[in-house]
Amino acid sequence: MTEVSQAANEIKLYAWVAGETRPTTATASSNSGADIADNTVTIIQLIADSPTTNSIGHVTLRRDGSQTTRLRLMVAGSSISNLFMDPDQSMPAGCLNWAGVHALDIGDAADTPGQDTATGHALVVAAAINGDFAQGSSADGRIEAGHIHHLESQPAQSGGGSLNIPVWGYGQGYGGDQSDLHTIGMIDMSNSVAATVRADNTSNVTPSDYQDIFRIRVGPGEFSAGISGRISCPKGYIAQITSTGPISISTTGTEAGIQAGSRIDYIYAGEETGNPTQLPTNVRDISAKIVCRKLNLNGSISAGVLRRLHTAGDLTQPVDVVSINAPTDNATCAHNYGILVGGTITQPINVDRVLYLAVISAADFAPGADVTIGRYVKGTIEATATNGNLRAVSIGRGSETFPSYHGMNGWDGVCGTDTDADPPLHHSRQDDQVR
Repeated sequence: MTEVSQAANEIKLYAWVAGETRPTTATASSNSGADIADNTVTIIQLIADSPTTNSIGHVTLRRDGSQTTRLRLMVAGSSISNLFMDPDQSMPAGCLNWAGVHALDIGDAADTPGQDTATGHALVVAAAINGDFAQGSSADGRIEAGHIHHLESQPAQSGGGSLNIPVWGYGQGYGGDQSDLHTIGMIDMSNSVAATVRADNTSNVTPSDYQDIFRIRVGPGEFSAGISGRISCPKGYIAQITSTGPISISTTGTEAGIQAGSRIDYIYAGEETGNPTQLPTNVRDISAKIVCRKLNLNGSISAGVLRRLHTAGDLTQPVDVVSINAPTDNATCAHNYGILVGGTITQPINVDRVLYLAVISAADFAPGADVTIGRYVKGTIEATATNGNLRAVSIGRGSETFPSYHGMNGWDGVCGTDTDADPPLHHSRQDDQVR
């Protein structure tokens, strides 16, 4: 392990075997090049003498071991003895700033992709800090591992709380190949996610291989900088992306700002209310091209569902997904599935297959913000402002052949009781404020 700390002897390293008691004294106290002779070690913890002032540089791990024997790296407070099973459970901070980690097999060159090594796939990372995940004076700055269980910066003092270095997880997602860990579990920043977050193993493109992102959270402060780094999980699903600040992700060409393969459950910009059925009060725009589409080996569409996108602000980039629908046939009336925008949708919404028991709703649709549903609609497409406009809406003219039904259908029903009950309209809007 090299380049552990920015200052000599201010970082303590503990190493032990999972299932055993954490050592009472540090295995090493060093700023660089601490080797652990015992190759049976499976847990390594780094902690600064002063977690509010001492930073840790970039860590490189090398070992001889199998891909299935996990190596757990924790940058966390002294009370930690193992990884939390729940990825969104908070951890005590282990240092101020941290420049990240990657893992190689012994003998590999420094530029070897971690996804090509057994050590890289075996590595599980969990870290809680007081400052920023940032390169600093390190020669490198990134977090790469098979599984990134938990990254947290929720400092009690002012400043910090930002992810400024890229994150790449490449192991199997939760449930994949009997994995009990998410590829990327929890990223919890108080201020911003400003670098790319990626869950993908580019060396394996088979449909059975998939990764996942459990949750990305920015907040809870009202004035967080928000999310500006790309979020990519092209073979699997993203459960939650929430930010109290704006989501503003710049891309070029066809590149997506937020991309998933099989499913995106929730994208939300605004204050944390805990109520997914209502728009936030704080106006925060979502400006990110959103793509949810997974292809099988012959190039045919196999999945791509968007469940919810909510913001009180504007939606200013295209949305391109296979379907928008609720997870069950009688859930929508209670949960407002679909795209719910308090401001203006300014770019096209393209849905290959169906809008099912869900809504596409905004105060207004700008010129060119057309809505295309390839096969079938059972739901609501509406402009809710008194002077709101719908632009071109096309339904049932898509070239994709599945499912066989097409057109529009309606059934009033009783919300939460009858299956296939239509979602309610959101037309009780006055003075451009959703009620």
